[in-house]
This record gives sequence, structure tokens and C-alpha cells, in this order.
Amino acid sequence: MQLDYNAPTRPALRYYGSQWNNAKWIISQWPAHNIRVIPFAGGLNEELQAPVVKLITANDLDGRVFNFFQVLRDFRDELINLLKLTPWHIKEYELSKVQSENPLEDARRFFCLCWMSIQGGPVASNSGFRMQKSIESRGLSPAQDLINIDHLYTVAERLKPIQFLQLDAREIIKMHLQERDALIWCDPPFLAETRARKAGYNNESTEQLHIDVANLLHKLKGYALVTGYGWNKNGSKNQLYEDLYEARGWKRVDKEAATNAGGKRIQSIWMSPNTYNSSLPIFNGTKL
Repeated sequence: MQLDYNAPTRPALRYYGSQWNNAKWIISQWPAHNIRVIPFAGGLNEELQAPVVKLITANDLDGRVFNFFQVLRDFRDELINLLKLTPWHIKEYELSKVQSENPLEDARRFFCLCWMSIQGGPVASNSGFRMQKSIESRGLSPAQDLINIDHLYTVAERLKPIQFLQLDAREIIKMHLQERDALIWCDPPFLAETRARKAGYNNESTEQLHIDVANLLHKLKGYALVTGYGWNKNGSKNQLYEDLYEARGWKRVDKEAATNAGGKRIQSIWMSPNTYNSSLPIFNGTKL
């Protein structure tokens, strides 16, 4: 499949583990499909750039993430107007760590958390307030860089065809095991031993979750892709994923990708046999 060329020009959220810059490569591995299921939606950075299909289901346990997207979809103008009037202030950053009971206000705060934090969201960490000390380091200060948030209007439109759920990812996968025309795109929190930042999410994954997801995906009649690091931070092989996927006939494809810390890592996608053996066209009609 190809990118949606009417897609937003930048992500809605600065989100740990974001795949925004890798979206073209990721989407290029997807076979044609009419149903798309995203059990670990996160910042929706791939989905916002993907073509719309007949049925899209996005799921995530993090309530602040989904509150932001639902408020943006349903109360677009109110939220964007508030954000345009929000100063780039360290007190706004500190306030963003506190969840508000008002959905509109919490969506505003969560956006501030993701963009004002050095490490980005979704965790209210103590990484610090994004600020610039000199004009030598970058062209625009963070405050000036975010003055124009008109891309959120495009994001809001793109959210309309998506149905949102907030369930355990395993339950979402179970719902679609028999759907031959479904693509399940799994981008779970990467295994902690493969990451530099160990506490990057409000709902961290466990090794058992990765095992359970793999066991379910092996039963799937449709298409499945899983992303992660093929190698641990220390350079050793991600043995768990090799056992869960490659030993079961899945194909791994690799690409050097930028990390949140500004470095480079080899990122991997594991493709189920149904996916890489599909006769349906993928990006530019070229098979891998």
C-alpha cells in the first residue's frame, strides 16, 4: 500500500516509540486489505499516514491518549483554539503532568505534555521542559516551531472513520481471528531489554503479553505484521522474537531507523506467512 498523500504533514503527538518517520517503510509492507486492526494504537503515527479502508479499529489502554484523539475528533475547534492560546510556559508543562477530570482540558494538557517534554509523551516523566538556550542549536525554538498547529485540522478529519476501543490488545486480536480480509498491525511497547528508556509508557508490556499476542497471531486467517527490535540494546539477538516468529515461518525485514534519543537502531518487522505470500499488491505493486 502507499501513503495517503492527503495525510497530516506532522504527527499529532510527540510520542515515545513514534513511527512517524518510518511510516512510509512500514505501510509499504502492508498487503491490500479492507479491515485494519491496531491493537496498540499509541500516537497513531502510522495510521494517520495510511490510506483509509472500509473498517479501521484502533485500540489502546492509555486513557489520556484516547481522550486526546476523541476530543480532537469531536471538539476540534474548541481544542485547537485553546492550544493556540496556550503559552510555551514551564508552568504549563508542570500542569500537563496532572490529569484533569475535564476531557477538553485534559486533551489540552496531554498535548502540552507530549510537545513540551524533552522526551515526549505519553508518560509524565521528569525529563524536563523543552527550551532553547541559543540560536545556534536549531532554526526555530520549540515555541516558534509549534505556533502553527493547523495540521490538527487534518488529523481531526482523518480520525473520523476510526472506531476507538480501550481493551486488552489480546481481546481485540481474538475478535478478528477469522477475518481473511483483516490486517492486524501490532506495534506493542518494545521489550524493555531492547530499549534505552525502560519506562516509556503508562501501560508497559510484559514478556507474557508478547508471547500471548504471538500465539494468537499464529491462528489468524488474515494478515499480521509485528514491529520491534531484532537485536537487544547490548547487541545480542532478540531471542524471544526469533523463537516466537522466525522459528514459526515468519519473515523479518530490517531497516535502520532513528531513535527518540537521536541515535540509530535497526528496526524490524515480522510478517506472517499469509502476509508475505499474499498475491495482493503492496507498495508500488512490488513484492518483497
